[in-house]
Amino acid sequence: MVVAARTHSGREARTDATRSFFVGAAGGLVGGFSVFPGSALVVWNALAGAGKEQGRALTQAFILSMQVVRLALLLARHPALFGLGFWRLFVVAAPLALVGNRLGIAIYRRTGDASYRRVTLFALGATGFGLLVQIALV
Repeated sequence: MVVAARTHSGREARTDATRSFFVGAAGGLVGGFSVFPGSALVVWNALAGAGKEQGRALTQAFILSMQVVRLALLLARHPALFGLGFWRLFVVAAPLALVGNRLGIAIYRRTGDASYRRVTLFALGATGFGLLVQIALV
C-alpha cells in the first residue's frame, strides 16, 4: 500500500514501502485480537495528513481484504462456526450493519477533511476506550 503525498514544492513523494508494510502488519496484528484491523491505518492516515477520500479508500479496502481473509481462515479451520446459528445472527445483524453504514455515509458526505479526521479519530478513541473498559470488567 503506497500512498502518494504532495510536498510543499508540489513534487509527488512516495511513502516508504517498509513503513507501509509495518502499518499493514500492525493492522493485521490488532485485527487478529480486536477485530478492528483498520485502527492502525486510521492513525497512520491522520499522521500522514491523508485527505478523507484517500483515507477512506485505503481504510475500506484494507478492512475488506482483512475480513475476507479472516472469514476464509475461519471457514477452513472451523467450518462448524458457519452453522445455523451463524446464519441466524447474520440475518439479524446485516440490516443493522446497513443502517450503520448509511449513517456513516451521511456523516462522510457532510464533513470536510479536518472534520472527517476528528470524527474517525474520535470513533477510534471511543472504541479503544470501550475495549479497555471491557478488559477492566473481566
